[in-house]
Formats: sequence, C-alpha cells, structure tokens
Amino acid sequence: MSKCWVMNVRYKVLVIGTGGREYSLMDAFSKSPIADKIFTNNINFSHKALYIDINYDSEMEYIAYHCKDKNIDLVVIGDEKYLENGLTDILQSEGILVFGPNKAASKLEFSKSYAKELCHIHSIPTAQNGYFTDLKSATAFIDTLKTEKVVIKADGLCSGKGVFICDSHQEGIKISEEMFAGKLGSSGKTVVIEEYLQGYEVSFFVLFDGTNCLELGHVQDHKQVDHEGKILNTGGMGGFSPVDLCNEETRTTIMRDIIYPTFYALADADIRYVGVLFAGIMMTRSNDGTYFPKLLEYNVRFGDPETQMLLPRLEVDLLDLCVKTAMGKISPTQEIKLKENKYTFCIVIASQGYPGNYKKGIEITGIDEVQKHKDVHLYFANIKYENGIYKSTGGRILNLVVLADSLVEARERAYSLVTLIKGDGIFYLENM
Repeated sequence: MSKCWVMNVRYKVLVIGTGGREYSLMDAFSKSPIADKIFTNNINFSHKALYIDINYDSEMEYIAYHCKDKNIDLVVIGDEKYLENGLTDILQSEGILVFGPNKAASKLEFSKSYAKELCHIHSIPTAQNGYFTDLKSATAFIDTLKTEKVVIKADGLCSGKGVFICDSHQEGIKISEEMFAGKLGSSGKTVVIEEYLQGYEVSFFVLFDGTNCLELGHVQDHKQVDHEGKILNTGGMGGFSPVDLCNEETRTTIMRDIIYPTFYALADADIRYVGVLFAGIMMTRSNDGTYFPKLLEYNVRFGDPETQMLLPRLEVDLLDLCVKTAMGKISPTQEIKLKENKYTFCIVIASQGYPGNYKKGIEITGIDEVQKHKDVHLYFANIKYENGIYKSTGGRILNLVVLADSLVEARERAYSLVTLIKGDGIFYLENM
C-alpha cells in the first residue's frame, strides 16, 4: 500500500496544522531536493504552500478523499487533535503514507493517566503521582505529598494549557475542585496530581519508525507568563537549543532510562509507534550533585515552539527523515547531524492577554525588515496578509528565531531584532 522508497522520487506533502510549528515544517520541507509540492490546511499560509480546504470539523474520511484527489504522497500531522481522533488510522487504511502515530500510540499524550500508568508498570522514572476523578481522593493524595508545591494536570489535551503549578497544597486542592467542576471541560474530568520536581527542563525529540529509534535533538522551552499578577502556563513563549547541561552523557541516560523503555513498553502492548516522540524531561539533582532524568509528559508530535528552535540546527534533509520514518526505513546506525557550535534562540510574539482573552486583527509591522537579516527565521503562526497589511488572527502571532555561534549572541540578536516588530497590543517575554 505504501509507495516504495526511491531516492529520486519527489514527494507531494500535506502538513496538517495551522501554527508556527507547521509553518517551520513546511519551510524545511520546501528546501528538500525530494519535495515536489507542499500543501497546507491553513489558508493564511498559502504564500508558503498550496492550500487544501480541510479543517478539524471535517470528517476524517473527507481528508482522506482530498489526499487521494491531490495525489498526496505523505501526510505529516502536526496538530495533536487529529492524532487523538484517529486520522492516521484512517489515512493508512486508505493506503496513504503518514508521519504521525496511530490512535492507540497517541494515547501517550491524550491521556496523562495512561502515560503515568505505563511509567509505573515499566519503571520509567517520573514524579510521584496519582490520578483521580473525585475531590475527596485527590485531596487525600495531595496531603501525602512531601513537597509544598504541587502540580495539577488535566488528563486530556488542553493545547499546553492544562498544567497548573500550585504554590501550596491548598491551592492544589482548589484547582482540582475547579477541574472537577468543568474548568477545562471533559479534558479535566480526570485529574493527574504530581509532586513538584526541581531541576532544569529539556524537551527531547526522537524518531520512531516502528522498529528503530533515532535521537533528533533537544531544546529548552519557556511556558510561563505573568498575566495581571498571575503566573499562567502557555503553549510556549520561546526558548533555545541546545542546552549545554544536556551533554552526551546526559542524552545517553535519557535514551537508556526513558526513551528505550517507552519504545519497549509500547511494543509489549503490540502498539507500533511511527512518528516523532517529544518527551518533556526534568533533570533533577541528587544529593551528590549529579542530575538524573524524570519524565514530565509525553507529546506524540512536534512541539510548538520547540520545533522552530530545533529545525534551523539540522544538517540533514528533514523530509527524507520523515519519509523514511513513515515507511519504517530508518537505519539503526544513522545519526542526525546538527550544525556544530551553533545555537538558536526563539522569541514568540503574542497578543496581550494570551493565554486568556486577547484581541485579534492587530496590525503588525516590521516583518519585511526582520526577514532581511542573515541567519534569522521569522515563522508565521496566527497571522494573515490582507490588502498589503499583516494582521494577527490568534494568540501566538510570530516566532522569531536567530541562529548564532553562541547562545549569548543568539539571544542578544533576537532581542535586538524583535524590537523591529510593532503592533498595538503585542508582547513577548523579556527575561528568557
């Protein structure tokens, strides 16, 4: 059913998703010598790729019909909602090649309680945790935690906004009560409660082709914003890559203790994972001063904005990697080459009020000026070009990424260039 891998074949690729992550993927794919045409389901990205009129509310079979009608060779699913709803399974049943795990494998992300149970059964290091459907049980568990801070998570998908770091047990109980009362809809009907871990966080990416596993790279993301005195979690406001503390020894430990056991656990459950796995890792410090990894959560797709930080560092053809992954043809001896001694720094430009209520339709200027600079990537997210004017269409508007010889230089250039982007009611983190 899948097409045979032939190196001189050119591929028509559909990237499903409408944010900065998908824009950066399309940008990388468009530079591949094996790319024929790139398609998008975001009409505002039609300057970057060919637009196909599908959306999340469409029947999944309707998407499969469009793929066949356009002779799509590969579908890359960026948006996790499509994975949760089984689009991969439907496309594969129609003989369409897909980069993205099936519904069974995607449960790693859309059910945090399932992921924690998997960690428990297979001894994958993670925070002390429990999952609950009633306030009485949740309260009793919170009272057993030794850390004053407590982490409350919605079991289901919340676009990166279902995690609450509470400063006290009392606040954790309050957030749990709000979740059970419907604060996050059905996604929060089951609540995962964890001890608070301290250390440094790493977003770790690997490719699974169903048989082989390949390390792709890592970044550090910043998610929290101060909104009217409240610290809120977002989908991500920027960050950098690589993390110097995440050296070769550390990466080997993450692969040994978390990634490989996850792969084997899925295999034991007769689940074949195909696509990218993005593991949120906390490097916690032991009494002797050494760091060891604990899993925070699984994500079954590329991160946003983590992808935007990682891709400019790649020295390999991303489309080639995605095709081989989807076909189950990753070489077990292959290594992914990254630009040596190069760092990226990303700033997400957002609408004031994000991740809460925010204004749309903000006129944005300075884009053309920023794009003139070398080693700078300006990835579109929630923005459109209309009648010669750029206007915002959502919360996170643009991703400014600078590639440089040092993290200090990348950061300084990014913060210098971001001042060229103007808009009445936009903001970005100033202290990353």
